[in-house]
Amino acid sequence: MQADAPTAAPQSTPGYGLRVWYRGPADVEYEIWRLPNAATPHLIAATRVAGLRGANLNLVEHRVLATLRVLLTEPRNGPARSPVRTWQNSP
Repeated sequence: MQADAPTAAPQSTPGYGLRVWYRGPADVEYEIWRLPNAATPHLIAATRVAGLRGANLNLVEHRVLATLRVLLTEPRNGPARSPVRTWQNSP
């Protein structure tokens, strides 16, 4: 039996990205960004949708990390590529 070839994500779905900012010791910020693609022609550049940092992040960080762990380790169709990008504040 032959396996199906990997399929790419449909162009009709919006693209999202996660940015993780390490701002200092014990100071992390997670941001969700909507990325321009065929499904969102009105977007010229990435648009920030939501973010968590500080006390609000402390309340749900364990859930966020558990969800990310599942999303980043489950098999995907096509080449594996992490949607997570990290940035650090320049000194």
